[in-house]
Amino acid sequence: MELQIIEQVEPVVTVNFEEMKQYLQGELKKYEDLIVTDDTKADGKKIRAELNGNRKKVDDYRKDIKKQMSAPIVAFENKCKELLALFDKVLGAIDIQLKEIEDRRKEKKRSEVNVLMTKVITEYELDEKHAALLPFDERYLNETFKLPKVEVDL
Repeated sequence: MELQIIEQVEPVVTVNFEEMKQYLQGELKKYEDLIVTDDTKADGKKIRAELNGNRKKVDDYRKDIKKQMSAPIVAFENKCKELLALFDKVLGAIDIQLKEIEDRRKEKKRSEVNVLMTKVITEYELDEKHAALLPFDERYLNETFKLPKVEVDL
């Protein structure tokens, strides 16, 4: 079975943007060259408060509409996440088992590499100081890094 869209409606929001823009440009134009002095400081603060209040109204309106329009998307995402959680439950159990198998394989390979290291130490009659210099590269535990190559590397 495949997840299919039964109904999809693109969100459309139509507002009187151009009218509002022209209105605001006209209203705000009178404040563009406003000079605030010590004497007009109180009026300047009052104007700033009024403009900030109106700005906040527009921003709050934008956020409210966005929240309303996003509600179906959020609901859709939550339903998809519920489906994903069904996969995650099963995948988690499989991942644990695969990790256990991989850990056992690496432990076996680690033992085999240690045997090879002992063989090299014996074959070349290395003392403790030089034997300690033999590197144990974690790459040796990779499946693609075969034992003959490990022996050559050592």
